[in-house]
Amino acid sequence: MTTTDMSEDKMLLPLFSEEDVGNIHKILGFSCLGSFAYRYYHLRNDGNFGPNHGTLVFLVHHFLLHVSSFIFALPKRRILSGYRIWPEARLHAMVFTCRSFAFMLLFFYEDTYRTPHHKPPLHWMNLVIILCTHASADAVSNLQEYPSRTIRDLQFPALWKWFFSTVQFVATGVCLVGARRYNPHLNFIFVIQFNAFLMTLRRRDVASHTVLVYAYAIILIVGVAITIADDMNSHLMHSSACLGIAAAMLRLNLGVNKFVLWTGMSFAVHQLRQADLLKSTAYWAVAHALSWAGAMALGYYKTSLDTKSFTAKAKAV
Repeated sequence: MTTTDMSEDKMLLPLFSEEDVGNIHKILGFSCLGSFAYRYYHLRNDGNFGPNHGTLVFLVHHFLLHVSSFIFALPKRRILSGYRIWPEARLHAMVFTCRSFAFMLLFFYEDTYRTPHHKPPLHWMNLVIILCTHASADAVSNLQEYPSRTIRDLQFPALWKWFFSTVQFVATGVCLVGARRYNPHLNFIFVIQFNAFLMTLRRRDVASHTVLVYAYAIILIVGVAITIADDMNSHLMHSSACLGIAAAMLRLNLGVNKFVLWTGMSFAVHQLRQADLLKSTAYWAVAHALSWAGAMALGYYKTSLDTKSFTAKAKAV
């Protein structure tokens, strides 16, 4: 056996666990990677999703991957110094993946039973799914013995954490406007499930905390880019992102209640849709670019203030 073979064995060995009887989770994991590869190969055709059995197979397949992750025992308390998965994060991953599953099922229903009969999309369901998701996530956190904020408690540069949080709001903005496209939700599912894999790699000590968080940042940026690029098909991504960033600023700066926030944003989206003002124009594209610039500038300002305040307190001790 060569030195290279031995090093590869050392890398792979931590990925195998006695808890995964029959390697069910690993089989599902690798087959899900193949599933993602197939869907991304057909990205121009909305991942070949639609009113077909393959869409339902995708949903069941990726749901089972989440379910199988519960065979692994995790420490109850989050280890803040490492990018490791913990029970609350595992449940939150399930909740937010199910949000995209719910939207894809909604699109499947509309494509099968409403669109052929020229009936309009059920846009009111967008808000229902979002509010149910947040209520479920809050319930999960409230039931935890050792709750932890996924982004806020992450040991990483503050401006990066600000960016991560803003992207989460952009994703919800995309859900709220509700372009009837499967691609954005494919991206959301990939980011969530691959991030859980990255956390598992850290738990198995395969890679360092910093390397894996930067890997998460990269897939997040790529996911956002692919989602926004889908605007050429839906013509709704620029407005979706703008509204998501606006929601982020209201929540992160003013602490507006999330349920009040998204209900209010839903009313705004309804008014814009009624006036046919959601479709992408040069104005929305410019507003989108300016929104990101403003959000990150504000994030830099706020995180700089927090750093200075922390430094001043440390010196006073």
